[in-house]
Amino acid sequence: MHKWLARYPKKPHQCKAALGGDAAALDESTWSQGCSSVESLIIEQLLGMPVDAWLREVIDHDSLRHWAETTATGPARLLRSVIESDESALGSCAVAALPELDNATLAACLMGPEAASFIAQPHWGGEPHETSPLSRRAGSALIRALRASHGNGLLTRLSAQILEVAQLMVALRQPGPEDAALASDADAPMPGVGMGLAEAARGRLVHLARLENDRVLDYRILAPTEWNFHARGPVAMGLAAMPDSEDARLRRRAELLIMAIDPCVAYDLSLVSDTPRTCVPD
Repeated sequence: MHKWLARYPKKPHQCKAALGGDAAALDESTWSQGCSSVESLIIEQLLGMPVDAWLREVIDHDSLRHWAETTATGPARLLRSVIESDESALGSCAVAALPELDNATLAACLMGPEAASFIAQPHWGGEPHETSPLSRRAGSALIRALRASHGNGLLTRLSAQILEVAQLMVALRQPGPEDAALASDADAPMPGVGMGLAEAARGRLVHLARLENDRVLDYRILAPTEWNFHARGPVAMGLAAMPDSEDARLRRRAELLIMAIDPCVAYDLSLVSDTPRTCVPD
């Protein structure tokens, strides 16, 4: 993105406004050129075919497998490997998607005496949840079909990421008011407090700031990684559900699942030697 913006140094005010959420700040020609460049990259590196054709043709397990078997891009080869290795359901678990959150309740959790504990191990209604491209694309025909066969396992997760890129590309061509749903400023829970929510690449991101006399007194961030790497979240439960195997294979499978859910920080992976063996992300 930064390399693309660098192509338009004469319009820094437009780029700044666009990054601030005003897509109309870029004139139609500039926007169209940028979209074309992004779409060409998606076709070349990800889909191996036009975006609209991929969305039209890849709608269930069989069509996804055909695409993976006949396409030479890196993501297609990865999905082909997952399917051929019988790892499509790897890491499937019962952790539910994060629902819509009541902003006042969320703000209270982020500002209350237990805020640090909540941010470290967030829960809603007493339960851990997942927020990710998979939870966002759960209603699509492709993801519904894959979940019916493989749950929220590895193939479903990776496919949701590819699907999201394709669908966002379509939306990017003609941005509209509905795109505001990707980010919002919540109603101020109280004077001097502001909270913003955004559907970021890894999931729902929340920032909260508390000001007094124009000075920031407190700033809290609740990132998707805290939800997804909760002690009872999708990573932990997915790792716990993995079948036992020799160390190298178990490590490879664990790393595939962790990277599919995509932590926002570096991680260490330890194989516990007790019987049965388990994987523990540090």
